[in-house]
Amino acid sequence: MEYQDILSVLTILLLSSATVERFLEFFKKALESLGLFSKKAPPSTTSPKQSNSQTQIMGKEIARLSTETAEGDPSHLVLIEVGNVPDRNEIKKSFSLQVSGCVLGIILCWQGDLALFKMLNASLGTSFWATGFDYILTGILIGTGTAPVHALIRLLQAKRDLSQAQKSQISMPVAEVTPVEKAVVPAGHPLVEIKYFGGVAPEKLQNRIREKNPDTIVYHHTGMNSNLTFTEITRVIEGRGFETGFHVIIMPDGTYESYCRWDAVGIHSNGMDARSLGLAFSGCFESNPATPGNNSQGDMGNIAPTDAQIVAGAKLVALWALIYGIDLNQPDRFLPHKSVAPNAASQNCPGNEFPYSRFEMLSREIWEEWKNSPPVAGELIDFSKKQYLFVTIQP
Repeated sequence: MEYQDILSVLTILLLSSATVERFLEFFKKALESLGLFSKKAPPSTTSPKQSNSQTQIMGKEIARLSTETAEGDPSHLVLIEVGNVPDRNEIKKSFSLQVSGCVLGIILCWQGDLALFKMLNASLGTSFWATGFDYILTGILIGTGTAPVHALIRLLQAKRDLSQAQKSQISMPVAEVTPVEKAVVPAGHPLVEIKYFGGVAPEKLQNRIREKNPDTIVYHHTGMNSNLTFTEITRVIEGRGFETGFHVIIMPDGTYESYCRWDAVGIHSNGMDARSLGLAFSGCFESNPATPGNNSQGDMGNIAPTDAQIVAGAKLVALWALIYGIDLNQPDRFLPHKSVAPNAASQNCPGNEFPYSRFEMLSREIWEEWKNSPPVAGELIDFSKKQYLFVTIQP
């Protein structure tokens, strides 16, 4: 089938899935109005001067943060990205809605003759069981929400774009690049993109300076709505009484925002704070509906990090590795939060939609490239002269 034909089929499924979602929302409100699966709304800590919509977003994000006692340090606070542990009513409600959605989707497919393989002219067969399986599979796809269908559409568009790009490369003449030009202008050269002035109020963190320079990098998602600005993210964190937090937060457009100074102990990974740097990507990238604080419906903005975020994050990791002498090829020196999180609420950070392999591979590629680049070496010398970078270790 042609691209447009497949897209038309997926569009029909998307509209059907959206219809099921709207019905489930009505069904959920009806149950709550009857007192079934009721849950008290979390208190809002936002300013009354904010708009109603912004107040709702900020209230949700503040409710998604909690504190816990750090290992061996009762006064130490730890920032937890994913939300509070749900009660049994919340689990029952989520399970009931998922099952109801799948059943409704199957009924809709059966009555409306919606069968994915049949519509794609790839019928599984003419037998009753083959036809029934097609209806059931399509019904489950529709009943689980619009996110899976959106993912299929994005995959189809990505494959089309890749095919068009490959055709363009074949038809266009390839310009020759001399070895000299390649050495002078490495692909990862622009370190000047990374601005650093010590983060937010660096003078207030004199009592948080490390005993020695960091030797580990831990990456996270913020677990918050990706539409929040950096100022709003810091307001949520500070509203919970945290003195520090992530060292850098990367926004969806690839902008670097330093939250706390790099020579200070951050609050982002229980038991690892004193020796690690914390990098967070703005957004919530967990789509599993069974996981607390998930973004399965996309109501918290981007369900996966943007390309700009991944590239910016890889450059920051390469920079940190070079100025602090961190070997990214060594085990346990470059880790996702879930690999070091002792707390169950953080064991999925930065989420199942985060491209772990791609991010780590790109970070190591840029790190290796920059290590062997004379122009980058000059920039590293200049960058290393900035304040709030290194701990002066006493002999």
